[in-house]
Amino acid sequence: MRSANFFGLNFLFFLWLLSGCNTPQKLYQQGNYDMAISKAVKKIKKNPKKEGLIVIMEKSFLKANEIDNSRIAFLKLEGNPQSWDEIYVLFNTLKNRQQKVRQVIPIKIPSTGRIVQFTFIDYDQEIINAKKKAAEYLYAHAMTLIEKGDRESAKSAYRELLRVKDLYSNFQDVDVQIKKARELATLKIVVESIPMH
Repeated sequence: MRSANFFGLNFLFFLWLLSGCNTPQKLYQQGNYDMAISKAVKKIKKNPKKEGLIVIMEKSFLKANEIDNSRIAFLKLEGNPQSWDEIYVLFNTLKNRQQKVRQVIPIKIPSTGRIVQFTFIDYDQEIINAKKKAAEYLYAHAMTLIEKGDRESAKSAYRELLRVKDLYSNFQDVDVQIKKARELATLKIVVESIPMH
């Protein structure tokens, strides 16, 4: 019992040590820009004069936005309708990132007095549009899968319909189709009694 407690304490210490090593600077270097922003914002709230944190937050914001906008542009150019769900998620990520940074602005670099400028964009229309197109594609694709009538297709249809319900709780007859897909995906076992002689 004692060794189990010792192991548990060591494990907790290791997790604490690991989380402490993930400074905004290290997270930025690892390419984990959103986590770097979150940690930097949290620390800046406590001490808005920490120049290094402000710079990391700014650099992370620019880099993360560049990556997401580049991905969105590629997906739109590609024109694959199944990409709308990813585009919807990316636009939400861009919006959430802006809201995170807004918590600590206006802010300036103490040594130079430069006010850190962020370009904020209204993504709401893009989010609504991508959400609608994602739901339409997923629903239509799920219907195609249900028509196949096999169990594996029904399981995929069920997952896609759950995503539609997540996007729009009352999209067309999504509840009816979820039930239908679940029934098709359920493995049915017939139990017959063995005649006794």
